[in-house]
Amino acid sequence: MSNLEWVFLICAVVGGTVFVLKLLLQLFGASVEHADLAVTHDVDGGDADASFKLLSLQSITAFLLMFGLTGFVMLRHAGLHPGWCVLGGAASGCLMVVLIGCVFKGFMRMQSSGTLDLRNAVGQEGTVYLRIPPGGTGKVQIPVQGRLLTLDAVSDAREELKSGERVKVGEVVSGGVLKVGKA
Repeated sequence: MSNLEWVFLICAVVGGTVFVLKLLLQLFGASVEHADLAVTHDVDGGDADASFKLLSLQSITAFLLMFGLTGFVMLRHAGLHPGWCVLGGAASGCLMVVLIGCVFKGFMRMQSSGTLDLRNAVGQEGTVYLRIPPGGTGKVQIPVQGRLLTLDAVSDAREELKSGERVKVGEVVSGGVLKVGKA
């Protein structure tokens, strides 16, 4: 084997071994985040938590794995000139880093905070769950952020809002209490 074949083979073995080990550690809940470098490429438009680490251990090992495998195959089995083999290996390694970046970007899109914001209830229609007396507090069921919530509510109406009546949220007052009116 030539020296270049050895370089390709060592890159593939080292990259593949570290890549698989890190993947297994992640599957079993171990953290190896301290091994990532601080060079980042923002993929989510400004949110620092949603940045793909361009020089992360995962991307570097993926590059080495693909560089080594592609270069070795091109040199050994295709019989191409060593320069083309290095270029082809580098191109496939870069492609792998881009693909990993796309996967991370997809994962970040699936993330949500899950925090309920009652301001999203304003303008929503629901029903009275427990009657709301004039000047008093009752309960309403309102869909907010894809969930049906039962929340405290008050009304400016001079008459009682009975259970089952349709209401519309006008505003959120202190303590998460909704101000409602007839829909």
